[in-house]
Amino acid sequence: MHLRPIDLFEARVYGNWSILAKSGIPPEEGIKILSSKGDVQPDAGLFTRVRSSSNARVYRATCICQGTPVEVYFKHYLFRSGFDFFKHLFRPGRGKRALNSSLMLREHGFKAPEPLILMQKKLGPFTTENILVTAAVTESMRLNGLLEKLGRTFNQEAFKKKKRIIIELGKLVGKMHALGIIHGDLRLSNVLIQNQGEIPCFFFIDNESTRKYERAPYRLIKKNLVQINMQRLGVNNADRMRFMKVYAQYAGLKEGETRKIIKDVLDRTVWRLKKKTEKKSTRSK
Repeated sequence: MHLRPIDLFEARVYGNWSILAKSGIPPEEGIKILSSKGDVQPDAGLFTRVRSSSNARVYRATCICQGTPVEVYFKHYLFRSGFDFFKHLFRPGRGKRALNSSLMLREHGFKAPEPLILMQKKLGPFTTENILVTAAVTESMRLNGLLEKLGRTFNQEAFKKKKRIIIELGKLVGKMHALGIIHGDLRLSNVLIQNQGEIPCFFFIDNESTRKYERAPYRLIKKNLVQINMQRLGVNNADRMRFMKVYAQYAGLKEGETRKIIKDVLDRTVWRLKKKTEKKSTRSK
């Protein structure tokens, strides 16, 4: 009998919270972020808040996993609008979607931080709180930051490293799209890189909107590629063309399809950069 990844999680209840903890992870490791009344109240002695978007609060902490201390991240998802509250009547909360998507990526051979615990607080049919606990990706950094760093380093070693990273990223995204998998937000700040040697490892984060389709829609493929192409610092046109050529090969695109997607991605990127500049200009007035 084939076990799905989610089958490796065990369900528990703590007050109004439902908890899914991976086998071998004590649920108590998750609820330590809560107060005795069941509110989210991280102890400053145990949790360190880290930078995140305004739509979530993220904390670094240490958990005991199978008897071993492990660095983890607690991501507390916040409602982005009142509409978010009602959407949970019809689909899982953001934490559950991130859990499912991360497990899906890992099942198909792609890397995402290992999910350990999901905590959801309910108010009748509504999910009012979501917390996802994931293992830290050790000795890693965000890909956008590394490319910026390599782009400022003018030597042959940095050039070769950047070239190797771009080629491997093109292969990976091509394989992902060929399988019908679309990342929800493929900005390079949402890609961690570990092992910058011959074969770098890429981890996808912020996976709540990542989905697998029977056949990935062209508009979403283009959207992912534009998100990557929006990276300006540390990369040049030669780097972008190198990425697209490798991507097209591993995505299984024909010559005509490759020319079309390169043009469409370029046009959309130019449009987005123009809008971004206009927005900045308006704010500065």
